[in-house]
This record gives sequence, C-alpha cells and structure tokens, in this order.
Amino acid sequence: YIDAVQGGTVQAKYVEDGAKLTKGEPIMKLANTDVELSLANSENNVYNVQTQMQISQNNAKQNTVNKLQTMADAESAYREAERIYNLDKKLYAQKAIGIQEYQSAENTYNYTLRKRNLTREILRQDTIMTKEQDGQAKEQYRQMKNSLELMRKEVSDLTVRAPIDGQITQLDAEIGQNKNKGEHLAQIDGFTGIKVRANVDEHYISRVVPG
Repeated sequence: YIDAVQGGTVQAKYVEDGAKLTKGEPIMKLANTDVELSLANSENNVYNVQTQMQISQNNAKQNTVNKLQTMADAESAYREAERIYNLDKKLYAQKAIGIQEYQSAENTYNYTLRKRNLTREILRQDTIMTKEQDGQAKEQYRQMKNSLELMRKEVSDLTVRAPIDGQITQLDAEIGQNKNKGEHLAQIDGFTGIKVRANVDEHYISRVVPG
C-alpha cells in the first residue's frame, strides 16, 4: 500500500494505473508550500549560523593573537623590571644608590609581576571561554543540520516513489487533487509471490507461464 507521507496537492503524475515500475521510480509529485517554505527557511538559518560561526572563529583567532601579543609585552616588561630590580637591589645593599631609586625599581618590578600574572590569567580564561563558545556553536550547527536533513526528507517525500518492483494498481490521484497526510494513494503488487487461482489440472502446472 502506498500512502501519502506528506500531504499536498497533486502536481504531476508520472505513471498510469497498471504500469510496471522498478523500486524508487517516481509515481507522482505533490506540492506543499508550507513544507517547501520551511525547508527554505531552515536552509537559510543553517547558512546564517555557518556564516556567524566563521565570523566568530575569525574574531576569536584575532582576539587570541592580540592577547598573546599583550602577554608577550607583559612578559618582556616583567623581565626588564626584574633585571633592573635585582641590579638595584645589589647596588642598594652596597649603598651605591639611594632608597628612592631602589624602591622605584621594586615598585616597578611588583607592578609588572602582577600585570604579567593577570595577563596570563586573562589569556587562560579566554582560551577556556573560546573553546566553550566554539563547542556550543558547533552543537547548535549540528542540531540545525539534523533538522535541515529532516526537512529535506519531508520535501523529498512529496515525490511519491515505488517502494518495491511491481505493478501499480488502484492509483487514485488526479492533477490538482488534494491529498492529506496518510491518505491512501495506490497499491503496488510485487512481481514475486503472485498467486493465481484457476481450474488447471496439476499435470499442466509446469507448462503455465506468464501470458
């Protein structure tokens, strides 16, 4: 039995009652603007999400590059402040410089140390957040792709095809006729396992052939 998987208006008939078909051969095409519009919207949404993902990934890469540059600058400033501090510390111990110069070097060292540690933490958190956002975006994209495939399947179901090799019978469809979802469209009788009832003596059974 062939029933309408999707409802719609009969747009085209490719065969007539009694035609012999192979599996997958189209029988008729239904038109359903709601289903087709949903597919178009779904395709557009997937395209928009894909585009937004690419933009977000590019922005994230640029943001990471900027933060790595900031990290490099902070690391360089810290190393230089550490060098001057260690040098001034020795000079102050030797009373070669005054306390003001020494404290200035110490303050600069402590400041660059805190800044370096803070920059490291910002970079670490940014990396974690970027991975989480990327994972969420990919999951959303995957779900939308699955929905899109379902929509494509629904549109594909508007073309009614032969489920098996056989001869179509009881075809009930005319151009412009509206068919509801689940409504009976036709019957297809397989070429194998056909039973014939007739008053034929068993002596002649081996001589019975099609036609």
